[in-house]
Amino acid sequence: MISYIENSKLVTPHRRSTLRPPPRSLRVTKNMAMKCVNCGKGVQYGHHVSHAKNRTKRVFKPNLKRVTLGKGKDKKRIMLCTKCVKQVKRKNYK
Repeated sequence: MISYIENSKLVTPHRRSTLRPPPRSLRVTKNMAMKCVNCGKGVQYGHHVSHAKNRTKRVFKPNLKRVTLGKGKDKKRIMLCTKCVKQVKRKNYK
């Protein structure tokens, strides 16, 4: 890196800041399919319709949550939609 003195101050050229990788939770979901393991609910495609009836393409994504099921060594992390999470909670807690 070359630095130079300007008006009696040491000036260094601007360096690109080091970018941190995204959080682990985002990295995992990015590589996994956007699909519920239980019911198979996945991405749907459609149109965003404005007030003037202009249609532009858009994606409807399922509301997926990472859930840990099982106990002890049998723990398994899976992606479930919120509807399935409610069903699992009802069955496990009653």
